[in-house]
Amino acid sequence: MVAGPAQVIDGSTVLRPSESVLGLELRGEIVALNQQTLQLHHLTPAASALWRDLDGTSSLKQISFLLARAEATDETRLEAEIIRLASELFDLDLVAINHRDRQAHPAPPDPSHRPLS
Repeated sequence: MVAGPAQVIDGSTVLRPSESVLGLELRGEIVALNQQTLQLHHLTPAASALWRDLDGTSSLKQISFLLARAEATDETRLEAEIIRLASELFDLDLVAINHRDRQAHPAPPDPSHRPLS
């Protein structure tokens, strides 16, 4: 297998669970099954908290901000930890980068531009 270009996971990255992964919450923690590799992963409490917020629309920076406010902790340190956890989940093929397709998800219309009647 030849490795492709490395994917950089940073604060602007938007992730979602991989299509081949089933996630199930047991006693507050996520167990994720990669159906392609048949590998089962028991996520840590921190990785489970991140998993719940990977909706395919929020960046890791946005998730960090919300979690930092909820936990009253330092956002910069939490963002670094979230990026580290997200990179591990990505390396395990549990999550995928959600590349935003501008045609599939166009920007909302500008309310100041109204059609001519």
